[in-house]
Amino acid sequence: MAVLKDLKSLIEAGQGIGAVAYVDMAAATVLASTSSIDEPQERFDRLCEAAIALLDGAAGEPDEAVRLASTEALVVCRSSTDPEEALCLACAPDADVSAVLGHARAAFAAEGG
Repeated sequence: MAVLKDLKSLIEAGQGIGAVAYVDMAAATVLASTSSIDEPQERFDRLCEAAIALLDGAAGEPDEAVRLASTEALVVCRSSTDPEEALCLACAPDADVSAVLGHARAAFAAEGG
């Protein structure tokens, strides 16, 4: 769970990331979250639901997913060491999705996951 230290740095990376939820998909729980503005808990709960839907739950495939909309891009990345955990990043609709995924992977890799 040391990846928690990196949540704020994901927003500070300057890739248009506005909110991050670190989720346990099996428990449908937000383990930690952060955002660039004050967000209600319901926002992070919705990010958790999106991660579950996009990654097919705790043990499904794929390991990464992107959902693009006119108002935002959702980028989801599963931990390589714990398939039940994932990062769900809400970004600006024009965010560089490849760069955002790179930052999410790096956050997990820095902590061995």
